[in-house]
Amino acid sequence: MKRMKKALALLLTLAVTMAMAVVPAMAASLSVAADSDRTYNVYQVFTGEVGENNTLTGLVWGQNGTGTPGETVPTETLTALEGTSEADLATVITQYVDTTTPIGTVSAAQSVEVVPGYYYLTSESDTQVVVVTGDRLITPKSDLPTMVKKVQEDDKYNQDDGYGQGYNDVADYDIGDAVPFKLIASIPAGLRAAMGNNNVYYTFHDNLSDGLTLNRDSIRVTVDGQDFTANTMILQAGEEGFGNFLGRDENGTTVNVHENFACDFEVVVMLGDPTGMEEVVVEYTATLSGNADIGLDGNPNAAYLIYHTPTCDSWGATEEDSVIVFTYELDTTKVDGTTQEALQGAQFRLYKTVGDTNQYAQVTENGVLTGWTTEAEQATTLTSDANGLFRIAGLDDGTYYLEETAAPEGYNQLTAPIEVVITATTANGQNWTGGAALTDLSVTADNVAGTANTDTGIANITVANNTGSTLPETGGMGTTIFYIVGALLVIGAGVVIITRKRMHNNER
Repeated sequence: MKRMKKALALLLTLAVTMAMAVVPAMAASLSVAADSDRTYNVYQVFTGEVGENNTLTGLVWGQNGTGTPGETVPTETLTALEGTSEADLATVITQYVDTTTPIGTVSAAQSVEVVPGYYYLTSESDTQVVVVTGDRLITPKSDLPTMVKKVQEDDKYNQDDGYGQGYNDVADYDIGDAVPFKLIASIPAGLRAAMGNNNVYYTFHDNLSDGLTLNRDSIRVTVDGQDFTANTMILQAGEEGFGNFLGRDENGTTVNVHENFACDFEVVVMLGDPTGMEEVVVEYTATLSGNADIGLDGNPNAAYLIYHTPTCDSWGATEEDSVIVFTYELDTTKVDGTTQEALQGAQFRLYKTVGDTNQYAQVTENGVLTGWTTEAEQATTLTSDANGLFRIAGLDDGTYYLEETAAPEGYNQLTAPIEVVITATTANGQNWTGGAALTDLSVTADNVAGTANTDTGIANITVANNTGSTLPETGGMGTTIFYIVGALLVIGAGVVIITRKRMHNNER
């Protein structure tokens, strides 16, 4: 009897030990989209158990982890993974994977059975990390959406690089101008095949700089050139629903994929059954405002795309893409033509020619451009201060004219406008990813070079006035009065001669 009890106790102990050694493993499959041309090596980094809300618990090292298979993953490693979205895991997890021998490979229309855990996948073209809590479909990165942001340059860049004429990464404008932008996203074949006839949501997240104000009514959405605005939801910061489309991690938690991205507005597009669709384009304008930065720092703007497929509960995000808008300042100093001393009280107005029409600048008291008018009497009078200076901030590069409307007391008013040419060299046509997109700035006044500072964006010119009397212009009242007096004298002399002649004849 004692031997029987010992045997039962031994069997019970062995059963408990075996139960403790077994890690429940729910089989899942990794498969690749049928139309993909990729073959992936599959590396098992960590394994674990699927808990509540599809979370992974009890992580241990997998067959390709840098730790001993089956041993608990250290706390510092778990901390490094915590809060990292699946889109960014490839960067974080590289240090924890041994890529010597994969646990298997998987190609298009194939699958491989795995247990829940973290898997590192590599092909010739891309690397991905997937968190497996159930069956997963792998969509190659080249089959994932891409998005670019572009801005239209209005005069010095007229090429079409596939985005529309003049659209590139760099532009310069006047303050008050409505600047055109485009967000262009692909709908790749791999995504369409994976989604079948299911809905796909594209959410464009856009961040305008402080110097640009969105013209909300200008937003227009097209899919393959067809108007799709009716299937679009526009949300600005502070509005109900804003921020609900930031993306979710593998646990279903809302995640801001680009944490430092200060989103100003979202454009949410529902693509019902994306079969056959290839491209989504969001077009809008934003007005360059008085808050715009002048010069080299410019006014950068960025955007990225979140894409969501409800049926597959798959979220993803593109990288940010940025463009930049520049504007400049013209500083004019009025001086004595002989002594070069500053002159106060000279009055000017600035205009530019658009077609056959003059447009006159309207400027704030602080010298910031607000817009243009075709009525000369509505132009802002620019008056030189005690240092002879007046300024206009917020000008595009191009040709302008300074017309003096009143000279300082004792000085002659300029009789012809001064032609001012501001020339900026910017990185048009290049893929701007940050850094100096403004490389040179220069200015001339009636073909005489002024000075300009690329960093500050300020172009400086000097305008002189001279003293002394000058004959009024031909056709002026000054010469007319002499003509009149001379004519009267001639006529008077003629009358005297005729009168004397008649008197002489009468005497005879």
